[in-house]
Amino acid sequence: MDSVIEVNDIQDSAEGALKPMEISIGHGNDDEKAGLQWLMSRLPTRSRRNRICLIILMISVILIIAVIYVGDRTHNITSKNNVPNENENESLQQVKNDETAKDDSHSDDSNAVDGNKNKSPKQLGNCIDDLTTFIFRGNPKKNCDWVRQNSARVCNKPYKQDHLVKHFCRVACGDCVIKGGGRDGDAIEVEKVDQQEVVKTSPEKDGAGDDGNNTNKVGEKVENQQPAIIVDEKDVFCEDLSQYQKWHETKVTKKDGVMYKIVKQYNHDSNAFTQGLTYARGQLYESDGLYGKSTVRIVDKDNPANVMKKVNMDKKYFAEGLTYYKDSLVQITWKSKQGFVYNITNLEEISKFTFTTTVNQGWGITWDRCKDELIVTDGSANIHFWDPKTMEEKRRISVKRLDGSLAKEMNEIEFWRGRILANVWYEDVMLVINPETGVVEKEYDFSELWPKAERKAKGADVFNGISVSADPNVLYVTGKLWDRMFTVELLPDL
Repeated sequence: MDSVIEVNDIQDSAEGALKPMEISIGHGNDDEKAGLQWLMSRLPTRSRRNRICLIILMISVILIIAVIYVGDRTHNITSKNNVPNENENESLQQVKNDETAKDDSHSDDSNAVDGNKNKSPKQLGNCIDDLTTFIFRGNPKKNCDWVRQNSARVCNKPYKQDHLVKHFCRVACGDCVIKGGGRDGDAIEVEKVDQQEVVKTSPEKDGAGDDGNNTNKVGEKVENQQPAIIVDEKDVFCEDLSQYQKWHETKVTKKDGVMYKIVKQYNHDSNAFTQGLTYARGQLYESDGLYGKSTVRIVDKDNPANVMKKVNMDKKYFAEGLTYYKDSLVQITWKSKQGFVYNITNLEEISKFTFTTTVNQGWGITWDRCKDELIVTDGSANIHFWDPKTMEEKRRISVKRLDGSLAKEMNEIEFWRGRILANVWYEDVMLVINPETGVVEKEYDFSELWPKAERKAKGADVFNGISVSADPNVLYVTGKLWDRMFTVELLPDL
């Protein structure tokens, strides 16, 4: 017969009373029955089981939260290890810049003007265009892709204080090229297009020309300073030469006498041995020669006797022609085959270069902004056309006077109305030369401007110095050691 054991299990009834639970043990000996009875007495009640399940559930939730937290922390630590912090970035950038500076110190100083202009924010290793934030003059369509299509016209324009457009559109402006990788800057190799050595010289302490004015010595290089520069629209502008057709077609010879009008006469420094004269940015610039006295100057356009800024050159140089080129001034010397590039705002020397000509001398220099050519005379009958990026000759022309003779000893020159204007050493004359053919189209007689007999009495030298002015129809003219300067209009007027 089956034994029946009552085990008091706590069960909640509707009335809260305890009900006995009967468990059938079945057949077995007394020891088996006693053991099973002991085991059943040790089983937890339902209330205890519920509590144990709740504790297990809570522990499981805590473990899951802990696993998620640890996983997230591990991911963050890994990410931080893969991305340098701001200080590390600056350190890495400084190392790159130091290494690049060492490499640049061995570059050739003959890579001239275009490499000098942009000392401010070039980030080596970051050869990318700012395609997200850069907008030229508030026009959303004028981004770096637009700049690429108009690079010659806008790359040198100011954008955000003293930065230029090309500082934000480096690839579009040809400031650097991508050799591998992409525009996002990841794992790319950068090659500087306009890499150039900045030459630092040590001038002799001769004190030549030091008169206590605002002067510097050529060669005293101030590192990486680039003031804000306003780029004139005319710097990248080709004129419509048809407006000058009447003037182009009119022949003028010395026999025609005075074929100019004096607009105004100014005072001028009588100690200035004028070799070059150029106007840009609302300023008049002058290069003055003689060994031990050569200078480059900024003079007041309304009172040229007022020297606003002057840089004294090493006494081994005899300064010659001077021209503006975009945001620079380019000066050549007589027999040294040496040229200098200056900051147009403060006359700081940016670089220097060597050059060659027919007779390896420098006399006059000017710039054709439409064809982007520097034009140079050397005292021979040839005119040389240089590439401003390399200072190497692209072509040359031979010039003949109206009487068929070679136009030797062409001195200071200017580019105006699509023609080259040239002084001739020891002649009070101005030649008008076609830059394509070398044909002299006009010869203006300036012997009456300040007659030789009168100026000789004051120790003045030859007629030399031509420059454009703020008025497109008016020219500045002067001479070596002249105490006066003039603005004139050439006839026939337009």
